Amino acid sequence: MEKETSSEKMNTISECLRKAAQSGYVVDFFVQENGLSYKGSKQIYPPEAVSIRNFYRFEGESDPADSSILYLIRTRDGVRGTLLDAYGMYSDKGISGFVKGIRRIHKQQPREQTRSGKQVLLAVLAVYTLWWMVRRLLRRRR
Repeated sequence: MEKETSSEKMNTISECLRKAAQSGYVVDFFVQENGLSYKGSKQIYPPEAVSIRNFYRFEGESDPADSSILYLIRTRDGVRGTLLDAYGMYSDKGISGFVKGIRRIHKQQPREQTRSGKQVLLAVLAVYTLWWMVRRLLRRRR
């Protein structure tokens, strides 16, 4: 999967929204009775027509009611935007029900914790090469 945006640590929702907008997530989605839409659009997307490319949870330091979750969403036709909901017992039942119906949900790890496939392959090759060299040296000593 191609990375849509980083998961670097962001302390506030506004920081996260700014970073998402810089990555092309500029539409503010909302859930209505029959699906997902955005202002100015007549298009309504069912859960199977969208994917969650990443999400961020924010927890209120002093009040659990301040907890929220921000979803970065991409539609089947390429529209990218955000959907914000409360988290936990204060979540909107319409939004949480819609999100539960989405089959493609991705969570990207922070950049400093992720390894690309190429990095993993190089590490495996390095270990194998070292093992092969040690084995060869031990055979010569016999």
